[in-house]
Amino acid sequence: MGKLTKADYLYGSRSAIRVAIRRGDLALAYSAFDMLWSVPEHRNWFKLRLPLIMVEEAFYLSGVFAHFMRKERSTADEKQGYKTFLGVLTLVKKSKDAHALSKLALVEKKDDEWKYRELVSVRKLWRLSLETGVARAGEKLLDAGHDNKMSSYCLNALKTLHENILKGGRQGNLATILTGMFMIIIRGLDKKEVDDEVRPILTLLSVDEKTVPLPWYVFHPNLHVGREACETLLTKFSVSMDRLKGLWFYHEIEKIDNKYINHKILNEEKGTSLESRWWNYERARSKINSKEPWTLFQIDAKTCVEGLIKPFQPHADKKDTSKKTRRNKGAKKAKV
Repeated sequence: MGKLTKADYLYGSRSAIRVAIRRGDLALAYSAFDMLWSVPEHRNWFKLRLPLIMVEEAFYLSGVFAHFMRKERSTADEKQGYKTFLGVLTLVKKSKDAHALSKLALVEKKDDEWKYRELVSVRKLWRLSLETGVARAGEKLLDAGHDNKMSSYCLNALKTLHENILKGGRQGNLATILTGMFMIIIRGLDKKEVDDEVRPILTLLSVDEKTVPLPWYVFHPNLHVGREACETLLTKFSVSMDRLKGLWFYHEIEKIDNKYINHKILNEEKGTSLESRWWNYERARSKINSKEPWTLFQIDAKTCVEGLIKPFQPHADKKDTSKKTRRNKGAKKAKV
């Protein structure tokens, strides 16, 4: 394939942002962020993509994000503000409920799903968005927030998500943000509960976080690096390209802290914004065959990709002069 270009690593950094957030890898998140921020086109992509990833991973941060956006409009230190929020999103506990509901809303419903109030409501909301447009459906959710006399914290979160819908994008992405608005309406946002989650994380963030090379698994098969590796792997594994893409990110990327998993009946009672009710349900529907050679696949995928990316690692020769401040007592505090 030849030596990789900076463009290869910029698009690899786009993938790395999501991987880092899902894995809680702060060093990788910051390394990818710095690369993306240096190029206006990729910086704008990051700004548009961040709220979508937030909704997918931890929609309960919508109120924090709304506060952050209002602050950024009145400060010149835009880069540090986005970097701080990225750090918070990377290290908080993930719920993934909005993401799971979005995926479930797209598939054919089962006979017993009528009793699951949240899922039924999201299906109706998506049908409404197809009829009237996502922006109009978002306006109806904003009206519902006012009608329900929700707190200013919740209303600001709804308004900020709706503003991101108005910026446009792919239908599926906009509908996912719409699902995040719905989750706020149905479950609410407890500011104290959210602040209790975020406050300890702010003490862990440091501007001196070390820079790291992009690891092999961020080169998703949608990128040509991963695609070339997949073509090699297809000769060894009797699975389709779509299956390989699914296997690629499965390792350690969809874990949720057991503290937040609610194993009760999904329609039994109203959930909180931090609970994860739907992710395990969605994963159970598409359960991976345990007979597939996981370990072998990971080793082979790693070997194939690293063989392609080895010629150029932009951070590999960079000396790490940072202080070990990530979890030290004297770590600098960052503000959102």
